Amino acid sequence: MMKRLYGLATDLAGPWLERHLERRAARGKEDADRLAERRGQSRIARPPGALLWLHGASIGETGSLLPLIAPLRRQCPGLQLLVTCGTSAAAILLAKTLPEGAVQQYLPLDRRAWVEAFFDHWRPDAGLIADSELWPNLLFAARQRHLKLALVNGRLSEKSFRRWRHLPGFAGEILRSFAVIAAIDETQRDRFVDLGAANAVATGNLKAAAPVPACDEAELARFRAACQGRKVVLLASSHEPEERLLTLALAPLLSEAQRPLLLLAPRHPARADAIAEALRPAMAEGHALKRRSQGDLPGSEDGAYLADSLGEMGLWFRLADIVIMGGSLAPKGGHNPIEPAWLGRAILTGPHLDNFADLYARLAAAGGCRLLPDAPSLAGATMALLADPAARGELGQAAQRFARGEAAVLDRTLAALAPVTEALAAAGRFHAGT
Repeated sequence: MMKRLYGLATDLAGPWLERHLERRAARGKEDADRLAERRGQSRIARPPGALLWLHGASIGETGSLLPLIAPLRRQCPGLQLLVTCGTSAAAILLAKTLPEGAVQQYLPLDRRAWVEAFFDHWRPDAGLIADSELWPNLLFAARQRHLKLALVNGRLSEKSFRRWRHLPGFAGEILRSFAVIAAIDETQRDRFVDLGAANAVATGNLKAAAPVPACDEAELARFRAACQGRKVVLLASSHEPEERLLTLALAPLLSEAQRPLLLLAPRHPARADAIAEALRPAMAEGHALKRRSQGDLPGSEDGAYLADSLGEMGLWFRLADIVIMGGSLAPKGGHNPIEPAWLGRAILTGPHLDNFADLYARLAAAGGCRLLPDAPSLAGATMALLADPAARGELGQAAQRFARGEAAVLDRTLAALAPVTEALAAAGRFHAGT
């Protein structure tokens, strides 16, 4: 019943979805030149041969899929790739990071005619979907075509889990579209099983296998020179109102003569103007908040700097001595700490960690991060670590050891993907014979 109702509702919503796309394009949130892709249409021809479709919502999700590409291509020589996403930020980054020959597209919105057009055009032989992209029409259409799908890095936030539990039959039908669900931990596996998944296993978080984000070494040298030996505290992937809360909590430290630089890297750089306005009262008289998007470098008198750019987290992580993970003071469920852990940075986080609870618990138990209850506590821990280089180094080294130990997740995930690789191998033999 819910399947039919959802399908009918999204059919009828067609005119509204068209206007929705146009409004988003007008605000710069959609690529206006590629709106047809959001309706399942493409100007690019399907490449010949076996085609693997990979999908992630945005930068983090698509990034978690990238480590799988090379080993899957070794298993399936000649494998073609179609990689979809839902944001322009991810599309920009994928254009720089995908291997030669891979096709990047936007995922169609979840309307039956649009997802059918997508599958009619691309005819993928198997698919990998990252995290929690559970679009019913998309998944039902894939199952109807007997497409072998895997959910990798599978997770459900506490909020999403509670919402799906109100629709257990519908949730189970959606999840049974996957030949396998490779969850990031046992807690997440249990959530999928509770909702009706038949083939869920815990394989670990693929972001642990991802390469550390790239960094422009010349830019890193330029920023280090601008910092003039000052310590750098990074608030990474922050959400409103975390920038204001942390800046206020660190205000006594940021006003000292030997102050560190507070580097603010918002999860969504489009919020930069709002962040600058919110921090205006905290800025010293006569000093405006300097911004990466405006070509500024931090000066010796600046207590804070706004890193409002896309695709430069590798630069900011390397510049930092201490990393405070955003999305953990605001109730956003936290963000993945593996990237700064790989770089051996001292990691602090707030209390809201629902999306990565198991990962943070294990990282903390390994001595690789500290979990704090609020902004004042984070500020206090930051001040203590800045004053204690040995403790800061021990915290970072423990984080790096933990990240190296997590890297085996790639082998576990590839083993779980046997149904997908078998489908791709069969498709390769079929295409080779036609």
